[in-house]
Amino acid sequence: MKIARIVGMVLVLVLAIGAAVPYVDAEGYRERIQNALERALNRKVTAGKVRFNLLTGPGFTVEDVTIEEDPRIGIEPIAFVPRLSARVRLATLWTRSLSLSNLRLSDPTVNLSKGDNGLWNFQLLLRDAAARATASHEFPSIQVRNGRINFKIGDYKTIAYLSDSDLDVDPVSPERVDIRFSGQPARTDQAAQNFGRLLGRGVWARGHDGNGQVDANIELERSGLSDLARLMEGHTIGVHGLVSSRAHVFGPIGKLEVAGQIRLDEFHRSDLLPPKSGGWNFKYQGTADLAAQHIELQTVRDQSVPFVVRFRTSDFLGDPKWAAMLEVKDAPVTAFLDVARQIGSPIPGDVAADGKVDGVIGYSRPGGVQGQFAVRDSAVRLRNAPAFEIRSAEVVIDGSMVRVGPGTVSVGDGQSADVEGSYDATSGAASLAIATRAMDVRELHAATELLLGVGRIPVLEDCPQGTWNGSLRFVRDGTESAWSGSIELHGARLDVSGLAEPVRVTSALVEIDGARAAITRLKGRVGSIPFSGEYRHDRAGRPDRARLDIAEADLAAIESLFQPTLRRDAGFLSRFRLRAAAAPEWLRSRRVDATVQVQKLTALGDIWEVSKLLVMWDGTEIRLNGIEAQRGDAEAAGSIVLDLSGASPRYSAEGKIDGLDYRGGTLTVEGTGDTLGFGDSLVAQARGSGTFSGSDLTLAPDAEFRSISGAFELIHGGRLKLSGIQAAQGVDSYSGQGTTQPDGRLVLELTSGKRQFKVALAK
Repeated sequence: MKIARIVGMVLVLVLAIGAAVPYVDAEGYRERIQNALERALNRKVTAGKVRFNLLTGPGFTVEDVTIEEDPRIGIEPIAFVPRLSARVRLATLWTRSLSLSNLRLSDPTVNLSKGDNGLWNFQLLLRDAAARATASHEFPSIQVRNGRINFKIGDYKTIAYLSDSDLDVDPVSPERVDIRFSGQPARTDQAAQNFGRLLGRGVWARGHDGNGQVDANIELERSGLSDLARLMEGHTIGVHGLVSSRAHVFGPIGKLEVAGQIRLDEFHRSDLLPPKSGGWNFKYQGTADLAAQHIELQTVRDQSVPFVVRFRTSDFLGDPKWAAMLEVKDAPVTAFLDVARQIGSPIPGDVAADGKVDGVIGYSRPGGVQGQFAVRDSAVRLRNAPAFEIRSAEVVIDGSMVRVGPGTVSVGDGQSADVEGSYDATSGAASLAIATRAMDVRELHAATELLLGVGRIPVLEDCPQGTWNGSLRFVRDGTESAWSGSIELHGARLDVSGLAEPVRVTSALVEIDGARAAITRLKGRVGSIPFSGEYRHDRAGRPDRARLDIAEADLAAIESLFQPTLRRDAGFLSRFRLRAAAAPEWLRSRRVDATVQVQKLTALGDIWEVSKLLVMWDGTEIRLNGIEAQRGDAEAAGSIVLDLSGASPRYSAEGKIDGLDYRGGTLTVEGTGDTLGFGDSLVAQARGSGTFSGSDLTLAPDAEFRSISGAFELIHGGRLKLSGIQAAQGVDSYSGQGTTQPDGRLVLELTSGKRQFKVALAK
């Protein structure tokens, strides 16, 4: 008990002395301490206030310490230390020449500098540590805690630095120095610092040639990929993920051998969710010259990883220059599609592909992306569409420009096309050239949608089926885009707004030049009506022009064909006349000038030949001008106007029929009229007036007239009123009037002097 009490009293006394020692003035030791620091570090040292320190061993605590640089490197101090703790070797405590066994730098700012001679100050420091690790002048062990480590090249201090850094340098023999390090990379131009943490532990040893040799293990803790990109580039690159790495580094500082492994998880674009699949592990190897700031690494080729990644960087502490290259050999296209989707490429989820990829693609700073690779024996599949088979296609990448082809694409049943294209990611400019001997139009729509994200090709945009041959080219420059080319259509279907049935194209030549399009050598049928001709579209705001030659048609069939144009279902308010029925956009915007000829037009039971018909379609108004038609010796001429602004069409007409066969003679009728509706209601709703004249008419067995003339009026219900009738029978002249009876007969009442008679004409 007595011994324990004595030991306790001694411990209390030691603690009390240790607590009191820092308050004892140690300024008398300043010069000796400063000299000891200069001998230990082989550099000039300026010390501030000095205090004794007993609790961590006999030593001193020095405030505001400045450690000057080796003159061979530069003039800026190597370190500024707010507080430095120094432990003294006991054997030298009572001598005038103190020797320090340990230095602890708290919250220092350290400059790792490279001189004009190519040497780094840490190289000189390690050399001194090994060379002076002797019994008489041992180099002290050094600890840095919570330091900031700057990098300086000549007179230029880089934007890269290490924060929250810990460093341990322990000279264990004249030939070896143990080193432990941890720190967080950072940049002076970035407010938020979250670049992950770098750890290292190893040995610096003197080689047989006297030069230093390094053997260390380096680890990058799990870090954000976007943060690492920001560290290297100064900004994010639009992708996210987690990356970690371990590496073994050995050899001289000027030629280090590197071997390690890297892990990449959750690789995806910033606006997408991380993939559900696992990450990737890659082994890599290479060399590093820390003195010259040059590193070259490449992944180790493995059967499970059919590509090699090469990485090279230089001047990474000053003005970083780096390049990464991906070399692929027999790599599956499927894997590349998966990676592309993860980084946000606009590839639809229902697109699948197989085949192989060979080539090289790289990225450098400065310089950008460059590369060339080939896709071969691939099949690209879209939902509800046949597969595109790519026999071989070259892809060249030069900066923001990507060029594809020429290559051949096959689409079942012997269909194939030669494809060539380019895309500029900076400006958005793109081009695509397609040439084929025979291909289904549906495959063309699918291909343009897949490659360009657009499917609207002039003329073909309304063509859901058919085959085509020829060549097409798409060019997009900024916000402007246009198609051009010359193709032939066969067995095609065109869906035209306003027609009850599609237009069936037997054959046609289609020429496209931007907003202009021309269909020539056109042969086809719409419903029961066969036709030939041409159609031209110039530009927006100008009427389209057309020429149609129709072999045979029935007026009733034409009306039925145009029912979607003529008859439109009115809305609720329109039915009660509270608001006019709105015309659809396609009708309001339609502008067509057409010349039409009909060899045989059946109208009201008669067959006419329409030799000339000018159609001027302007939105909701259609004008049929210059009508010229013949039936035998009869000739008809006139014009018709259709008003389609309402739910039912309105017709206004004027014209003349000359030489019409009627009751053994000929009849001439001229007048104007209007009506509305459809079919039989056209007659019932008709209104009109005009004049008529005839010759050699036999109206009844006893009513043969050498000539007859008068005026007519078409009234409600399709009834006629005739007035001012003048007729000649031999030497007799008659006058009178006529009207349609309820039974449909037309009754003429004629008078010649005292003679009167009625003539009833059957309906």
